[in-house]
Amino acid sequence: MQYKIKSSLLVLSLALAAGFAQAEMTISGDLTGGVKLDDRGSDDKDGVYIDGTVALDGKTNIGTIPGSVVWRVSGGINNSDGGSKFNDWVSLKDAYLGLQGDYGTARLGRMQTPSYEAQDQLFTDTGLSWLAADYGVGQGSWINNIVRYDSPAMAGFKVGAAFGFKDYSDDGKGSGKTYDVAAQYKLAGLQLDGTYQKRRGVTDDIEIAGTTATNTFNSETYYTGARYEFQNGFGLTAGYKHHVFNPGAEVKQGQWLAQASYKQNQHAVYLSYANLDDVSVNGSKHSDSGAQAYAARYNYSLNQNNIAFIEGRYVQNDANSAIGAGDNAFDYSGKAGQDTSRVMVGMKTVF
Repeated sequence: MQYKIKSSLLVLSLALAAGFAQAEMTISGDLTGGVKLDDRGSDDKDGVYIDGTVALDGKTNIGTIPGSVVWRVSGGINNSDGGSKFNDWVSLKDAYLGLQGDYGTARLGRMQTPSYEAQDQLFTDTGLSWLAADYGVGQGSWINNIVRYDSPAMAGFKVGAAFGFKDYSDDGKGSGKTYDVAAQYKLAGLQLDGTYQKRRGVTDDIEIAGTTATNTFNSETYYTGARYEFQNGFGLTAGYKHHVFNPGAEVKQGQWLAQASYKQNQHAVYLSYANLDDVSVNGSKHSDSGAQAYAARYNYSLNQNNIAFIEGRYVQNDANSAIGAGDNAFDYSGKAGQDTSRVMVGMKTVF
């Protein structure tokens, strides 16, 4: 908590120095709430689901340099941990300062990587983000010390790149580096995405064979995929994501992703499939360590900022696989080989 408070105060102080009093400030965010039924093998987690973000953004034209000073402080709320303490529900997300103009956006502070955000934007609110963008060691994490640049879109092409310094984890553990890049190309209904992340000597809590431990390791993740949206409302998305990490042994796993969608007026339907390959350890594949996952989601737009939805997920684990159907696929308490599922009905509001 001490680090989180210091980070927020630092960004706010920098924003004040840049002309906070004259800044254009906005408050934005989102909140998802619902009721879920989770089959987690030996430990179900049925009940209420709450997840959201509140962000305070600032933008100031200072005149002496082209562009504007931008900053953000955001916090998240999530009840997945099930605890009653403040830290169990609330966390710091973004805390950064940067410059924005015709040349793009350059930022420094605490934020997520371009590669994660590119994948997350592909699959958010479709039923597949939990096993596409979020799956993999280090995916979806906020890096405390990072510099990042995002280019403007030029002829349908844009790129983002970031470098993360030491203190990867919220606890300030480790002195590793993170290198991250994402590229995207759009032409009419076609969208192509490619991302790459490499981490060296980072310290993080990871789960191996059902046991969570703090490890210092290297990791490498890449994603490549394509989406095409037809004029009649149908869409197809396909991609491949590959993970390599080394917590004492080199672990590799690939996953194939596919999604079909249909959007018409207030209605949107998504059918998704993911195939996780068998895990390879030091070049030797572990038999029956993969999984097949299926997801279906229906969204009904109540208005521009609110949707109601129903979503179902089902994971068919191989005999030596233990993937859960919750937001964190590693948050699973059952024995290997048991199937898992989630059904949730809820609403999401964006403000």
